[in-house]
Amino acid sequence: MNDSTNLPIHHEQMGAICASVWMNQSDAGDPYYVATLSRTYRDPETGEWKGTNSFGQRDLLVVALVAQRAALRISELVQADRRCPLQ
Repeated sequence: MNDSTNLPIHHEQMGAICASVWMNQSDAGDPYYVATLSRTYRDPETGEWKGTNSFGQRDLLVVALVAQRAALRISELVQADRRCPLQ
């Protein structure tokens, strides 16, 4: 779905939870949008920052809020795609 040349067009973040919005094109050339959700954390052994797609119980309400914000942004993008170019 996403390759290294395709960058997210929007991010929503609350604390460690992030949604990235991606624009892709259908076989017919029409744009469509998807979101990916992730959580960042610091590895306790190495101190490195890492990312995961796994969420604990405490994360889930934040995931819902971030997903809702991403869904609203995708709705705005879809609506803008449908507008007449002369408006």
